Amino acid sequence: MILRRLTENLRAQNWTAIAIEFFIVVMGVFIGTQVSNWNQQRLEKREAEQMLVNLAPELHAQMEFFTSVRTYYATTRRYADRALAAWNGDHDVSDEQFVIAAYQASQITGIGTNAENWALTFGGNQLRNIADPKVRRNIEVLLTTDYEPVSLNSVATRYRE
Repeated sequence: MILRRLTENLRAQNWTAIAIEFFIVVMGVFIGTQVSNWNQQRLEKREAEQMLVNLAPELHAQMEFFTSVRTYYATTRRYADRALAAWNGDHDVSDEQFVIAAYQASQITGIGTNAENWALTFGGNQLRNIADPKVRRNIEVLLTTDYEPVSLNSVATRYRE
């Protein structure tokens, strides 16, 4: 129908009608593209929110792990201080306490994850779809944290062997 009218207007050299019809077609394509883009952004935002819901248990588990590691190494540090005191000649620490403290100080734990795993799972490009700035910032920290200082390889020293 539009093509037939366009052809008739071209034959009649009705340039005003041709310009109006061309403008209508261009605006239709523009509006259609814009609506498609808005819909795509809405779907990406919904997908990011759903991923956050799905990742919430894992994030809570990781927070619990770091809390337990902090407690674990505080305890290990107390044993290490006791063993070092005995090694330096503190007579308040018995031989039995020294052996126990040295053994407990040799215990290790570490984390088996890194930021690359989180970046692959979540993807940095989905951050822009998170509306809550606090959540977005926390995810940014998670994706960019260097886990090497708490990795199992970094705490497995020669002393612990």
